[in-house]
Amino acid sequence: KTSRTGFSTPLGQRIIPIDSIDSTNDYIIQYPFLPSGTIVIARSQRKGKGQKDRKWISNVGGLYFSFKLVFPQETNISQSKVFWIQSALSISICKALKNTGLNPTLKWPNDIMVFGKKIGGILGESKIGNQGMVIFLGLGLNIENNLNEIITEFPELNGKISSVKKELILLGKQPSEENLIINTFQETIFYMDTYWNSNFPLDVLKNEWLSFSNIINKSIKFKDLEKHFFEATVNDITDYGSLLVTTSNKEKKELTVGEIEFLEKN
Repeated sequence: KTSRTGFSTPLGQRIIPIDSIDSTNDYIIQYPFLPSGTIVIARSQRKGKGQKDRKWISNVGGLYFSFKLVFPQETNISQSKVFWIQSALSISICKALKNTGLNPTLKWPNDIMVFGKKIGGILGESKIGNQGMVIFLGLGLNIENNLNEIITEFPELNGKISSVKKELILLGKQPSEENLIINTFQETIFYMDTYWNSNFPLDVLKNEWLSFSNIINKSIKFKDLEKHFFEATVNDITDYGSLLVTTSNKEKKELTVGEIEFLEKN
């Protein structure tokens, strides 16, 4: 077990590094005694998962970690606040990647993209217990891992995924393999600590999310729970994290995470 000092919040004061694990999120949820701010980080995951329990191949060379945030009952954390706390992690990653020379974007609600290809995603889970509101956030980010291993298992991802190192090389940069994972991790945690210390300000996070978003004012294809397909232009994101859109029939709609599936960008 290791720790980081100099942070203004408990984030990273306890770090549990593991060589290989089923899932960092499952591990940190499994041990409720772990204090708020604990981070579990692994070199690889055997059962990494994304949204809707989709498999996330987590081979060596990626960045995989989860952490736990506890907010006392008197804090009264709303569901909209939970969304923006989760978004704070994706924004933090984008800011860290921007420092490498990349131009990352966010695909609603939590995918990290570079030049239209997915390189990472966020998994957020929350529950209310004796400690209050407990939020678990997990990250899977392709940094210098072997993409061929992923494409071999999921051929449909060919041309749709990438890694930090691959995109930097395409830009003519020569990233340091020894420092790329470490620096990305440290900078991401630094930005998250800053947001936590300022109580995850909605106005700041919303503006920064919009600055990284790749869908505002774009025509997008969606699929709802009844498997109906429709196209709509994304106008804005609400304080609750839902999308305000205008369909091709000029109908105004509010789309909520979990109720629709984002298919593609035209």
